[in-house]
Amino acid sequence: MTKSDRLVRIIGMVVVSLFALSLGGALLRFLSCFRAARTAGEFPAGDYMRVYIYGRGDSTVSARLSMYDTNSQEVCLVERSWASRNIVIDFVSAKFSSVCYTFPLEVRGRDSSFMRGTSLSRYVNSSRGCALAGASLELKERDAWHTLSSFALSPMARLFEGRHISYSTLDLSPCETGKEYAVRIDWAGNVFLMEI
Repeated sequence: MTKSDRLVRIIGMVVVSLFALSLGGALLRFLSCFRAARTAGEFPAGDYMRVYIYGRGDSTVSARLSMYDTNSQEVCLVERSWASRNIVIDFVSAKFSSVCYTFPLEVRGRDSSFMRGTSLSRYVNSSRGCALAGASLELKERDAWHTLSSFALSPMARLFEGRHISYSTLDLSPCETGKEYAVRIDWAGNVFLMEI
C-alpha cells in the first residue's frame, strides 16, 4: 500500500467517523424530545402572536408581529416590510409522546416563496432557552420546551418530517389594514387567525 493510498484511507475513515458522530448526535437530540414532551406536558393553547398590517402597496406589505409567551408577556416585536402583496407565517410542529408543540418558524411573502423570509426561530429559541416558555413554568418544564424548540427549529428536524415533525402555513391575506389579529395555537398544533 502506497503513502497516497494510506492517506486516502485515513481521510475516508475520518469523514465516515465525523458523519457517524453527527448522525449519533442527531439521534440523541431526537430521542431526548420524547422525555422532554413528557416533562413539558400538554401544550397550553393560547395567543402566541399578534399581527397588525400597517399597509399594502402594489408589491409590498408592512406589518408588525409580536410574539408572546405562556404568561401573555411580549417576548419580541418584528416591524418591517416584505416584497409581496401578502405575507404568511410558517410554523413547525414537534409531536412526541402524544404531545404536540408548535413554534413560529418564518414570516415570508406569500407570492415570493423563492425568497427567504424573516426567520422567527432566532426570537423563539436562544442559548438561554425557549422564549415562549413563560417564567411561571417550572425550570424543568422550561428546559423541556427548550429541548423541543431546539430540535424542531433545527435543520435536522427535516429528517424526521412525517410522524414527528410537520410544517404548516398561516395565510395573513385576510388581515385588513389597521386591525389587530391574534394568532392562536391550540393543544393539537392547529393555528388560527382571529380578529381582536
